[in-house]
Amino acid sequence: MNARLLPAALAAAVVFSAAPAGGATETAADSATVASAARSVLRTHCSRCHSGEGSPGGSFDVLDVASLKKAGHLDADSPADSFVLDAIETNYMPPTNIREQAPVPESDRAALRAWLAAGAPDFPSEADRQHVMLTSVLSAVRDDLRETTREDRPTRRYFSLHTLFNNPNVLASDLPAYRAALSKSVNSMSWEPTITPPREVTGEGLPGGVLYAVDLRDYGWDAADWQTVLKAYPYGLSYGNLGGDEGETLGRLGEDLEDLSGTTLPIVRADWFVAAAARPPLYNVLLDLPETELALEKKLDVDVKRHFADPRPRTIARAGFSRSGVSAQNRLVERHASPYGAYWKSYDFGPDNGRGKLTRFPLGPAGAFTNHERLAFKHDGGEAIFSLPNGLHGYFLSDGAGAYLHAGPIEVVGDTLKTAGTPSIVNGVSCFACHKTGMIDLTDTMRTGNGVFGEAEDLIRQLHPPKEEMDRLVQSDRAAYLRALRQAVAEFDDSEPTAEGYVDPIGHVARQHRLVFLDGEAVAAELNLASFEELRDRVSHRDLKELGLEPLLEGGAIGRPEWEATYRGVSLMQELARRLRYTPVTPL
Repeated sequence: MNARLLPAALAAAVVFSAAPAGGATETAADSATVASAARSVLRTHCSRCHSGEGSPGGSFDVLDVASLKKAGHLDADSPADSFVLDAIETNYMPPTNIREQAPVPESDRAALRAWLAAGAPDFPSEADRQHVMLTSVLSAVRDDLRETTREDRPTRRYFSLHTLFNNPNVLASDLPAYRAALSKSVNSMSWEPTITPPREVTGEGLPGGVLYAVDLRDYGWDAADWQTVLKAYPYGLSYGNLGGDEGETLGRLGEDLEDLSGTTLPIVRADWFVAAAARPPLYNVLLDLPETELALEKKLDVDVKRHFADPRPRTIARAGFSRSGVSAQNRLVERHASPYGAYWKSYDFGPDNGRGKLTRFPLGPAGAFTNHERLAFKHDGGEAIFSLPNGLHGYFLSDGAGAYLHAGPIEVVGDTLKTAGTPSIVNGVSCFACHKTGMIDLTDTMRTGNGVFGEAEDLIRQLHPPKEEMDRLVQSDRAAYLRALRQAVAEFDDSEPTAEGYVDPIGHVARQHRLVFLDGEAVAAELNLASFEELRDRVSHRDLKELGLEPLLEGGAIGRPEWEATYRGVSLMQELARRLRYTPVTPL
């Protein structure tokens, strides 16, 4: 192995075995460091498919060293020759169609090499981490509401990460991404001019970074918006029927919270909110998206027709290319100046669209350039990316007529990362993941690669600026977005957005939430229990079998969509919680 390939810190960790005997403490620390770094790489690139029994990538858990060895993917005698590394080094894994980066960044490969060179030590375990009691969470919310003025209480709402904190499969080092995703998501669904990160709430028995408060007004939301969130929430519970001292305490706290906040549920899970609110229908409601592209442009005060009539780079600029990361067909993107920064829109085409060949039909859409209608393309859909007043971005998918779409047609565009749980590009969540640092660099081939002549060719040169001018526009828009992004996430996660291997926090949380399977310990944590053993003691085998959860008893796992799916208005999670004497809350 060539240590020069490694970052300095990791290279030092590889040779820790040469340290004097007195350095045993440092050796253990180094071992934990390389193991933690490797686990982070595998979690980012592999865990969505390889998360244990029942997951789509086989029965092994890529975050469990023993499971990797049992599956034959980690060579106990010669770790550096293990398939888990070879698969990534040869670009066999992750599969090309679902890579976060293609290929996996060198810095991530180096982290795996360092771990294997150190003998593939077990990944850090935090099984003995403090269990956060539900009473501590609710007490902290109650105390915070009591300290809030009566006038402000109706708009004070809370997000909790305590179920993730209690999940032994989730390390403390995994949580910064969730905090960053929460802040980015609430601020990305706001028409207010200021970035307002959620405020941490502390309390007795509550570790830091677990509970956050927001004022709905900071994002332009109101009580009706929160009620819409609650209608979609599959984890709502009340505590009046629990019984016992703890049940009595929880029941009293629940009543206090409702009295103080004016709502049945002033607190929801942060991980669920990020994954659910970043996609329709909640994304549309919270961002107040209109039903048509034309209405969006009016809301943004962007006069596209006027820009068509007087094309100048500072008001309108186009770039066309044969392929993109989301489409196998040619694509045209178009930038318009906006009072808030920029309004970008794409024109996308199906594979059988006769008027979708941009070199032949470069001057669409229909009606845009009346003197050149015979050269107008006919597009099948598009994506809009627009600057919000606070500098972050909003997203809008549409069909060829400009009507809003929840998801782009799969024959036109697709999301290889499956951020929304499928290959479909879903408005909001898929866009966050792809445009993690804002606008992506463009290489226009239309300015000189078109098939038209005369006035039409002159018009194309006006619409398609030289490369240096388009680069300047893209870089300026990206810089503005990154400034806003850092304001939103810097206090929660020190990851640098421009660094190699950076992953959008919203996309990451959405994939972890929807694609990673839940084992028994994870299910127990989501029910506010300390262990799966406690769940087995309190719920009968018959109950688990009736609910289709018997595989958990044999080390199996269930998918998140199944866990959240509702039957007669109650989710599977709520139904299992009912067997623990919780009462499902399903707001009307």
